[in-house]
Amino acid sequence: NPNAELEASESEIEIYQEVVSSLQEIQMKAQVKMERKIEKAGLTMERYQEIAAAVQSSPELQQKIQPYLQG
Repeated sequence: NPNAELEASESEIEIYQEVVSSLQEIQMKAQVKMERKIEKAGLTMERYQEIAAAVQSSPELQQKIQPYLQG
């Protein structure tokens, strides 16, 4: 329940903050790696995002790229 009050000890809050910090670092590294991969493939991030948005909004495009995603 998102509205329920949560009781957490100070040590749990510290651990939580450490985990959040670690996860943010992992996400930043993954973002950089993803951007490098996209650019190495010959796309700009803007173009990649345009294509991703088009795929999300088009069932036809989703079907078209499905064989490539299944590898």
